[in-house]
Amino acid sequence: MGDYVYTTVEEQIKKLKKQQLSIIDEPAAKAKLSTYGYYNIINGYRDPYITRLYGAKTYNPGVTFEQIFELFVLDHNLRNAVLLSMIDIEEHLRAVVSNIIGKDFGIDHQQYLQKNNYRDKKVSDPYFRRDRILQSLRDLAGKSTKEPICYYRNKYGYVPPWILLKGAYFGTLVNYIRFFKKAQRDTLIIELYGNQISPEKMDYYKDLLSDTLFLCLEYRNLAAHGGRVYNYSAKQQLRTNSSNTYNGISRLLFALSHFQFKQPFNRLQRAINNSLNEYCHAYPNDINRLEQALGIHIEVQSYIWANGKTLKYHTNPHCSGSINCKKIPFSQAIELGYTPCKKCCPHNIEE
Repeated sequence: MGDYVYTTVEEQIKKLKKQQLSIIDEPAAKAKLSTYGYYNIINGYRDPYITRLYGAKTYNPGVTFEQIFELFVLDHNLRNAVLLSMIDIEEHLRAVVSNIIGKDFGIDHQQYLQKNNYRDKKVSDPYFRRDRILQSLRDLAGKSTKEPICYYRNKYGYVPPWILLKGAYFGTLVNYIRFFKKAQRDTLIIELYGNQISPEKMDYYKDLLSDTLFLCLEYRNLAAHGGRVYNYSAKQQLRTNSSNTYNGISRLLFALSHFQFKQPFNRLQRAINNSLNEYCHAYPNDINRLEQALGIHIEVQSYIWANGKTLKYHTNPHCSGSINCKKIPFSQAIELGYTPCKKCCPHNIEE
């Protein structure tokens, strides 16, 4: 059975205190441990804050349970943002690929899934070879009991690509694209990256697209299964990133930034900026470590609540003058000519 035994929340709190972890609000800490679990919070996010010596773990001076929990929350927010961005990519990719396949090979799955429509390419895993991928799609079209695939098969005798690919796993879709012939691949590149691509640049975008799709698949699976995102180092490299400039989640941002469809990139970048700003405002000593883990530069902004009618800004959202106020960066408020509320604003606000 090993050294692991069941412990109550009270025993977990006692253990943390014995390891010199400060707990500001013990009842709240107990509630969080009960809700999310000791392993998810502590084992998942304590490493930057502990010293290991002769098998014993001791928390560094000044570290609190609340700080570890906020890192857990930060990662939770990043994970959700990654997953939503990957869903955006999936939906867009299914639509574009379906249009290309339907236009070039028709809408009958018995026609567009014929293997002579695709190139054969050696892959290391036999599960992802061309014939295996095409057969899995044929099986989905011919045997699936899920709607709307079943409806189209029974009513029309075939399943159009926009219906079939909607029911396919993202991993199947990504591997299916690997076997596109040059004509379909080049059309896909132009649809995703823009028609300004010169013939000389097509090989660059071919590699970028392939690497980006497998990078998205890796992050999608990581996020969907509750993996830790903030310090994740992806296995999938970008051949276009020969100098390895982009590490951590910045590699994903770099890859997404090239698409014409900007929503996945914008959604993820906005969530990263907002989550990091909130966390680093409370724990500025973590900025350097997070910059290294994420591969991005962090600039912490101060936010205020601005009243568009009075042109006053407030640092207290509950101030009597802050009704119907909008939260905006302090620097933006200054640019727009807002002046401080005399009741709630300190003499100086640092950006």
